[in-house]
Amino acid sequence: MAERTVDDRLREEYFNLLPEIRRVVEYLEVQIRHRLLAMRGELEKFEQIEVRSRVKECESAIASLRVR
Repeated sequence: MAERTVDDRLREEYFNLLPEIRRVVEYLEVQIRHRLLAMRGELEKFEQIEVRSRVKECESAIASLRVR
């Protein structure tokens, strides 16, 4: 059987970690939104606070590791 490449091992690790990464992202979004609730009442009509996050795609993460 052929040896697995570094990329294959990184992909496996990424997909093993992905559920936990998503849980942490969701937890942080909830915490941030909760802490911002008090500020939202003080905003002008035209002001808004938007909270967004994303999890880096697997291939993009591997490409970033290659650069480093």
